[in-house]
Amino acid sequence: RKRSGSAGSTNDASSGPQAALLDELVDRGLIKEEWLQMERLITFREDEGKKQWMVKWKGLQMTHATWEEEATISTELIDAWYELNDRSRKAKLQCKSERPAKASEQWLKDFIDVQKDKDGSKKYVYRPTEDTLFDFQIEGVQWLLYNWSQRRGSILADEMGLGKTVQSSVLLSAIMKYSGGSGPCLVVAPLSTLGHWKRELQKWAPSLVTVLFHGNAEDRQ
Repeated sequence: RKRSGSAGSTNDASSGPQAALLDELVDRGLIKEEWLQMERLITFREDEGKKQWMVKWKGLQMTHATWEEEATISTELIDAWYELNDRSRKAKLQCKSERPAKASEQWLKDFIDVQKDKDGSKKYVYRPTEDTLFDFQIEGVQWLLYNWSQRRGSILADEMGLGKTVQSSVLLSAIMKYSGGSGPCLVVAPLSTLGHWKRELQKWAPSLVTVLFHGNAEDRQ
């Protein structure tokens, strides 16, 4: 059983005698396998000429982050950290004080491919992910964007299961584009739904970096 830093990586989070012990603990249900998978890197330090990275483990709070040797870290995670912390990238992000008046119409042109099925019905393909949105979700996102462009707060209220989280995720992606991408955006949600929010944001807003901010005071710090 491999504990990799990212999907497809061959770097193990543990090796040698410890690996067998971890396998046994997972098989007995004493620990979760995701706890042995690297989620992202926080920072690094130099120790006697060797670089170590502080690793955030999947399913665990920040207080359980550990220092790991660079040789055990996947190149994908390291590259992702450098890309996120690239100063030139941040310099390119310019916050725009003016909100485009026709943001909702522009979003439809920039993000949606309107296609037709065999029965003649319209199909709305969301370009960033190639997934399909329903017509009422298109209407919801456009309504939210229009209110945002007018600097007017809004509430999206609907029955459960109709994709309010999806619409909100798509909205945040659009706002980041039309506001200059400076961010950040804050989502406040019940603790039991945080995992769902994270998965939906990662799927529908892939250009954004999604970070869970919860736990006790030490975790949040």
